[in-house]
Amino acid sequence: MNYQDINSVRCLIIGLGAMIRQKKYFSGESYHGHVPFNLSGIPILSAVYEGMVREIVVAKLEAEAISTSSSHKYAVHLRKQAEHKGGIENLKKLYQPVFGCGLFDVVDNQDRTAVCQSLKAMVALRNVFAHGTILIYPDEEISSEIDGGFVKDWEIQLKNTVSKYFKETYDSENVINVLQENDVLEGFVDQLKVLAKSLQAEHGDLGIKSPGLISNYKYGFSNSL
Repeated sequence: MNYQDINSVRCLIIGLGAMIRQKKYFSGESYHGHVPFNLSGIPILSAVYEGMVREIVVAKLEAEAISTSSSHKYAVHLRKQAEHKGGIENLKKLYQPVFGCGLFDVVDNQDRTAVCQSLKAMVALRNVFAHGTILIYPDEEISSEIDGGFVKDWEIQLKNTVSKYFKETYDSENVINVLQENDVLEGFVDQLKVLAKSLQAEHGDLGIKSPGLISNYKYGFSNSL
């Protein structure tokens, strides 16, 4: 049987580079600032993140599969979980039993908290943007004594991940304001590169490519790979 395949992570990184390069020339409508670029780029970067973790988990399962023992069936089962029931949270859960540690445990202590908080915030935003959901965030925190309706629900949903990270990183917890005025996407790329370098050092013997592609990424150049 003949079939075609394509390295999706590589293609996504090239697309991301083109987007960031374009961003340097066009800031978008003045009302929205950088929101259009961040809204489009964060789902792409999240897919890069997910694809890198999937490649590592699958490569490890393939390396350890033994066709003459029961462990082979278990490895096949886990690979199906990785390939067809993806999503970064599921992949992080698979990473734990496959490697005997958490995904962020490979990162040096001094970088771990920032990387973890950044990528959690990025995934939370991805879950909003990828489904075309209207993003709402109040200018001031809504009191618990007031029925804020769906606006309050949005505030609660984003508060413990996105707004907390933005407050520590950009000194503002207003999600929409930060997405308009800061190069948020490049900040997420920086933290993903820290994780990628650590994963490359930890699992280089598996012959995986995506951590190297990500850690060597240069902003705005589609030919940097």
